[in-house]
Amino acid sequence: MQEDFRLRVFVTLAEQGSFTLAAKTLGISQPAVSQHITALEKSLGTELFSRNRGEVSLTDAGRSFMKYAEKILYWYSAANSMFGESGSPAASKPVMIDADPVSASYILPPALSAIAVGNPEIAFTVGRADNADLSLTVSPSPGTMDFEGEAKVVGIMDAAAVASASNPTARTGFSTLAGVHVSNSFAVWDRYLPMLTPDLRARVSVVSPSVELVKSMVMESDSLVGVVPSPAVRRHVTEGSLVLLPAVLTSLAFDIHFDPSPAFMDQPLCRLLRQSVIDSLQ
Repeated sequence: MQEDFRLRVFVTLAEQGSFTLAAKTLGISQPAVSQHITALEKSLGTELFSRNRGEVSLTDAGRSFMKYAEKILYWYSAANSMFGESGSPAASKPVMIDADPVSASYILPPALSAIAVGNPEIAFTVGRADNADLSLTVSPSPGTMDFEGEAKVVGIMDAAAVASASNPTARTGFSTLAGVHVSNSFAVWDRYLPMLTPDLRARVSVVSPSVELVKSMVMESDSLVGVVPSPAVRRHVTEGSLVLLPAVLTSLAFDIHFDPSPAFMDQPLCRLLRQSVIDSLQ
């Protein structure tokens, strides 16, 4: 089964950011890259790239189309590799993902579930492991980062302040943690503690490496305010067992690092998984 090469050119150009680099990566001429992109844009009836002195960036339409293009390329590859040399279905090799507890519990599940809907043959194994195909971790967002580090960041994990519905603080308005009434103390995921100001640290009564423990203590209290990763409380807020407080906690943001091994990096499944993680954060 032959893939639509225009999609390969489109994805490569989006990743490389220039016609020259895309042509070098694909092993074709720069005019050929331009011709493929022009033909694709004509068939779709919209511009996919903004062009500026040899450099390109995706338009809004291009960013939307990118999600579909990467999935289509993966499905082409999966269809071609579905059968082994014997003509029988090839065995699926599990993809090993090295993930820290927060990534494994709150970031990966929706991403892997989305992939499983259309790709039940793919097997994932998640846990702490050396020599994994992919490492997914969260770490405090730095003020500056080198290019290699930036390339690995696929999203931001926001922090959330939450309280039980019985906590009077849930019915008051404020914009920072300092505005939380003094009758409340804080229960904090331990990786946030060093990022709190001294006056806020003085009000912390519970510190734990377990996000689940922090959540459960807050749900059972009418005076604790929890400070935890926002993906960990989405379901509880929807169900009403926790109330999301209006405090803005941008200083507690963590970067989400997607770091594939060299052997896994160029596989279509890697691009599909990366996009699925990004989509799950929206």
